[in-house]
Amino acid sequence: MLSTQNILEMTGIIKPGTYQHHKKILKENYLRKAGPYYSQLLKIKPSALIYYISFLEVAKTSVVKEIFLLPLHYFPDFQVSIIKVLSALEITNSGKKKVDKLEQDLQLIVANAELAKQLRCQIDEPLFKVSNHYFDINSEPIAIEYKFASNTKYVVDFT
Repeated sequence: MLSTQNILEMTGIIKPGTYQHHKKILKENYLRKAGPYYSQLLKIKPSALIYYISFLEVAKTSVVKEIFLLPLHYFPDFQVSIIKVLSALEITNSGKKKVDKLEQDLQLIVANAELAKQLRCQIDEPLFKVSNHYFDINSEPIAIEYKFASNTKYVVDFT
């Protein structure tokens, strides 16, 4: 039986109990201009500032790279330390707007040199890229999250 809980755990929106022993290593954390691409996705001005936060979630047998893009005007009091203790949904709900909808895209890509080094895999090895776009009750974008993983298994049982 596939439940909402299973789907959210599988996609990383909430963390199952098995994530208790994972370690999060912050790689990058800075404010930047949204630019044309992210301004279109987040429906903000290209000159608006967004947090760019990149970190690795490391376990014994796997590494996942996560990137959060959070508009400063929705997250004015954001503290990067919450990344270490909160789930993706809790992080996106920590701002001025609350999440009501989620759009998700799952892609199979190949590792470039940077991802191969961070995820402990080979260049051109297949990777999963999960893109999560969070929206409020008015369908306005709140945040974007990207996840990259080389040995993640996704299984959906429709029986």
